[in-house]
Amino acid sequence: MVITVKAIKNIRIYDFEQYIEHGYIVFDKNIKEVGDMKDYTNHSYQAIDGNNALVMPNLVNGHSHIYSTFARGMSAPFNPS
Repeated sequence: MVITVKAIKNIRIYDFEQYIEHGYIVFDKNIKEVGDMKDYTNHSYQAIDGNNALVMPNLVNGHSHIYSTFARGMSAPFNPS
């Protein structure tokens, strides 16, 4: 399996500790580098232009109640308490 190093540039970054108005993120499977665009050096990364989007790395909540997703609109002949 080949994992390519990528960079998302021209983005706003917020991680609850710092806010970067004009920054970049370099990553493969994990985040390798985060910084301000003035410090960005274009290596052989596949670069993605973020168009000033807000990126909040490591702030993903995978919490779900999947049973209620499947039960939406369900007509049951009883009251499921």
